[in-house]
Amino acid sequence: SRKAVYPTHWLNTRFPFDAKARNQDLEQQVLSHLSGKDLVKLTDVGSGNGANLRHLWPLISASQAWTLIEKDPLLVEATLVERSEQALALGYSVHRSATEMVFTKEEQEVRIRATETSLLTAGKEGWFAGRDFILANAVFDLFARDQFHAFMQDILPQGIPFYTTLNYESQA
Repeated sequence: SRKAVYPTHWLNTRFPFDAKARNQDLEQQVLSHLSGKDLVKLTDVGSGNGANLRHLWPLISASQAWTLIEKDPLLVEATLVERSEQALALGYSVHRSATEMVFTKEEQEVRIRATETSLLTAGKEGWFAGRDFILANAVFDLFARDQFHAFMQDILPQGIPFYTTLNYESQA
C-alpha cells in the first residue's frame, strides 16, 4: 500500500501552528481583495491536504470555486474527505461526484475540484486562467530557485494575484 509523500497526520498536526503563523495583515488584504464578489475563483498549488482551503473558505462569504493542484492522489483524497467532514461540522450540505465536491449553506456554494497535476506545468496546462487568486502554502521551500522562477513566469504575464504563506530559505 502506497503512502503519501507527506503523511496527512503530520500535515494535520502542523496545521494549527501554521495557521497561527500566518500574517494577519496580509491575510486581511487578501480577504478585502476578494470581498464584494459573488463568486471567488481560487487555485491552490501544491495543495497538500488543503491547508489553504481549510483555513480560508470559512472566512470568505462569497460563493467559491476552488481548484486544488496536488500531484499526490492520496493527499487529494484525504483533502476531500477531511474538508467534507469540516463542511458537515459547520452546517453545510455536502455533495460529491467523481470530479468535484460541493458544499452549500444558505446562499453560499463552495465548489472544489482537484487535479493530480504538477504545479510546475499547471500554468501551461491552463489551470490558472480566469482565477481571482493563486494560493500556495509551505511548498516553495521545496523548489530550486530556477523552478520557482519558471513557476512565476506562468503567473506574472496573467496578472493574477499570488498569495503564498510559510516559505523559508536558509543560508546555512
